[in-house]
Amino acid sequence: MGQRAMWGWCPETEEWVKLRVDADGSFHVVGYIDKLDDIGDVDVAAPTDLYVVYWNDTNSKWEARAFSDWVTAAHKDRHDPEDGADPLDTALPLKVAAANAEGTSHSLARADHVHEREHAKYTDAAAKAAAVQAGAITNAVTKAPTHDAVFDVKATADAALPAVDKYTDLEAKAQAEAAKLDDHAAPDDNTDLDASAAKHGLMPKLDKVKLDAIAALSTPATKELYFPVGATKYTGALGDQGNRPAIKLDGATEYCTIGIWVPADFTALTHAYVLVAASNNMTIDWTVATNFGAIGEVSGTHTDSVTANGVALTEAILYGLDITAAFTNLLAGDSAGVRFTLDAINTGDLRVIGIIFKYS
Repeated sequence: MGQRAMWGWCPETEEWVKLRVDADGSFHVVGYIDKLDDIGDVDVAAPTDLYVVYWNDTNSKWEARAFSDWVTAAHKDRHDPEDGADPLDTALPLKVAAANAEGTSHSLARADHVHEREHAKYTDAAAKAAAVQAGAITNAVTKAPTHDAVFDVKATADAALPAVDKYTDLEAKAQAEAAKLDDHAAPDDNTDLDASAAKHGLMPKLDKVKLDAIAALSTPATKELYFPVGATKYTGALGDQGNRPAIKLDGATEYCTIGIWVPADFTALTHAYVLVAASNNMTIDWTVATNFGAIGEVSGTHTDSVTANGVALTEAILYGLDITAAFTNLLAGDSAGVRFTLDAINTGDLRVIGIIFKYS
C-alpha cells in the first residue's frame, strides 16, 4: 500500500515533524498544559507569593487565596477559650480534695479558675475538741467538763489540727475579748450558770411581776399642794363648808380670787381643781381666768382661761372643778393668780373652798 503520512510544524525546532501513529492506525497525541488555570475547574487567574489553592464548594472550583487571609492572629489566639476561632475546651475545676489524682478530663482549666474549698473532715481528736467546746462532753456529775479532760483533749486536738486552722494564744485571746455577748446564740432556758451566794455566774431569769413593780416605782411620784381661799378678794360672802373657810357665790358675775406658788421641784402639772360644794341641788356655769409669771417678770406674763356650762351639783357633796387647762406654759417658780367667776346659778349658793394642785 502506498505510504501516506501527516506532518506537524514544531515551533521550538522550527521544523516539520512527522506525526506518530499507533499500531491500530490512530494518531498518538500528547496534550500539554502550560498553566494551572488552564484546567477546567481551577480558577487561579493571578496568584502571588504565599497564595494557597482551596476548594470553593459554592461554585465547585479550585481557587487561590492569600495565606494571610486564613491566619489573622497568632496561633495561640486562635485557640483562646474565651474568643478564639478554634477555642480549647474548658470546664469548672473540682473542689479541693483530700488526695492527689491525675484526672481523666479532656478539658483544661483557665488561669483564673477558683477551686471551691471542701470542708475539712474532723480527725477524732479535733472532733473531741469541738465537742468539748460545744459542751457536748461534760462530767456526768458536775455537768461541766473537768479541767484535766479539757486540757488533754485540747492538747490532742492542737496536735491534730492543721496549722491553718489554729489560733495563736494571742489571736484566741483577741477573738474572745472582742466577741460581744449579744453576738452569741440565745442561751438555754436553764439555771446552769446562775449566780449564787457561793459562786459568780449569770443573773437568774427575772420575774415579770417583780419587773413590773420596779417599773412602777420608777414612775415619777405625783405631789400635791392645797391653797385655801383664806384672805382673798371676792364679791360674795364669807362662809364655810363643814368648818372649811369658803366664799359663798350666789349670783351671776360674782367671783373670788386665790393665789398659788409653783414650787422649785415642779416639772409638769398633772391636775388642778377648784374645790367647791353646793348649798342645794343646782346647775351652774363658771369661768376661771389665770395670769402668772416668775419673780422679775410682769405678773401677767402668761394668761389663760377655761370655762364650763351646765354643771350639775348635788347638795353638800365636795366637787373638784377641773381647771388644768388654764395653766399652759406654767413653770417652776411662777406665782399664779386664779379668778373663779360664777357665770350662772339656778338656786342657792356655791361655796368655793380652795385649789388642789397636783404635779410631778
